[in-house]
Amino acid sequence: MADRWLRARSGAIIGISKMIGVSRPASGLDAGILSEVPLDAPTIVEQVRSTPAAEAAAADLLILNGGINDVGVNTLLSAHLFDSERLLDPSIQTYCYSDMMGLLAEARARFPRATIAVLGYYPLLSDDSNIAWVALLLFLLGSSAGVVAGVLASAALTSKIVRNALYFHQRQLYWLRRAVTDFNRRSHSHAGVLFVHPGFTARNSVGATTPLLFQPTLPPSVETWITECLRSITSGDLARLVTVLTTVDPHDPQNDMRRAGCNVVYASDIGLNMRCRVAAIGHPNEPGAACIAQSIRTQCEQYWSISMREHLAILQRGRSTLSLRGGLSRFGLEPESGWRACSQQMYIDSIQVTIQTKNLPNAGTDNKVFFSLGEKRKWLLNESVLPLDPLEVFEPGHVDHLAIDPFLIAGAGRLHVGDVSEIRLTKESPPLIGNEWQPESIVVEFNGHEVFRSDIHMTLGNGEFSWVAATPPYPLP
Repeated sequence: MADRWLRARSGAIIGISKMIGVSRPASGLDAGILSEVPLDAPTIVEQVRSTPAAEAAAADLLILNGGINDVGVNTLLSAHLFDSERLLDPSIQTYCYSDMMGLLAEARARFPRATIAVLGYYPLLSDDSNIAWVALLLFLLGSSAGVVAGVLASAALTSKIVRNALYFHQRQLYWLRRAVTDFNRRSHSHAGVLFVHPGFTARNSVGATTPLLFQPTLPPSVETWITECLRSITSGDLARLVTVLTTVDPHDPQNDMRRAGCNVVYASDIGLNMRCRVAAIGHPNEPGAACIAQSIRTQCEQYWSISMREHLAILQRGRSTLSLRGGLSRFGLEPESGWRACSQQMYIDSIQVTIQTKNLPNAGTDNKVFFSLGEKRKWLLNESVLPLDPLEVFEPGHVDHLAIDPFLIAGAGRLHVGDVSEIRLTKESPPLIGNEWQPESIVVEFNGHEVFRSDIHMTLGNGEFSWVAATPPYPLP
């Protein structure tokens, strides 16, 4: 790709809601050297607006990605160890939905004929991440040595930080995917906006079995290595710090360019210089980039070819005859919106389950509750991590919005809407009397589009442990 077609920069925010305190490079600095130095600006909106009109008009494909820098990686990982979900969700919705909608409007106006591909984020950490890598990542991203020591000493604390990362992952996926769905509904342009799921599973996170992200090299002792780093920072010995950092170098191909830029921008702040030098950590490595590139290619080819016959065969699976309209209606899709719009809903990138529990004494539950769409697609909705964590779901009178990434199940592959054979809730319950859960209603969304809504007239836990959508059924007969 020619440089003139590449406008992205490391660390950029979308730049609609969050503009106070934006960090910009000093004027006169070489833009090439600075492209890999994490800075808020030029913002993504500014990048779109700065594209020359002739270049934008000629573009066939525009790739957009944004939101995580607005939320803040340090914030989502460790700033809100307790009550993180309640505190994080408003900002995720603002930046990954409202601001993304604004960015898409800017992009469509500037790139009138291009297909726009919006990239979702991958899970930075997962339940498959090794505890030592979690601790090292936190320190390199700016967490205090005390937090890191707590992570190394407490499996529960590590699990909470991983859950924070996964919570952001699930919620950004829901809101970004919904932004694409809603923008396409409101847009009358012939050129579509596509959502691209990166296709990573829990095994591809930092410190996991098969990482598709740059990660630090693990030192023999994380504690000893951190102590050496702190001594170098405290004494202001940048040369010594660079030597220490080299031992955990993620070896990304932009290292030399990034280091040169870090020395220019953060010449007087050794701590920020350290974080700048390891900015590749948590970003796709070469196999990860190839995976994302293939996901973009696949999504674009499917959109451009619009193979009705292939999708219809899946939608009418198990039936001898079924019209296109009937096949779409069977799964809660809207034939009147047109095939091009419906085709983008064929593969499920994100699921949201909204459940209201009855407002009665003892109607809630702390037992495990699973949501499933068929025999091979089952997800735990209420994992418990810390006894003191105030996050509670399925409490009496509560409405819980629970997002799911269907890709996190390794080996399950892409989920086609036609593969969904049922909607089921199951409560795993110990043999105790009076241990019932009384869900009142459920709403299910695929890709930010509501496909199912029903009351639940059933108590789970007293001999009956599963509820299956039957009135109305899903999918429709």
